[in-house]
Amino acid sequence: MGNSNDLFVHKANVSHIKTKSETTQYNKYSTKVENKDYESKKLAASYQLDVNFDNQGEVKQAVSLLTDYQHSKYVNSGYNYVPKKLIEKSIAAEYRLFTEQDHSLSLSGRYTDNSQFENAFTARLAGAYRFSPNIKSHASFGKAIHNPTMSEYYGWDGN
Repeated sequence: MGNSNDLFVHKANVSHIKTKSETTQYNKYSTKVENKDYESKKLAASYQLDVNFDNQGEVKQAVSLLTDYQHSKYVNSGYNYVPKKLIEKSIAAEYRLFTEQDHSLSLSGRYTDNSQFENAFTARLAGAYRFSPNIKSHASFGKAIHNPTMSEYYGWDGN
């Protein structure tokens, strides 16, 4: 709620997804017709606070604080209905500096706590310089991670 001219801007998101599948298929290796099913649930929530300060001068500054939460549960007949779950919590912060000439600098960091994979701290430094109305250079340096989703990690059929 709010825009970039407001001192405080709040953003909140919540989603809940539930998927259920039941299939019957022929297994050419066992030469039998088999039933396969799975059920997955995913709850995701996030909150972001942007603080836009120093808005009146040549240089504008902003800080963003973010928290994320995801809880996924996956049950599949392919692994005897043993529930698999994944919980990921993270916090992040970013500092941004902008000028009237459209130059910018930002520094950000995120800590991720993951129930299945290694916890990680990632960071990024980015900057941009406007040479002319049609030419702008941007560079960034950072470290990132991408942990697999439940279906990427366990597969659709539990193998």
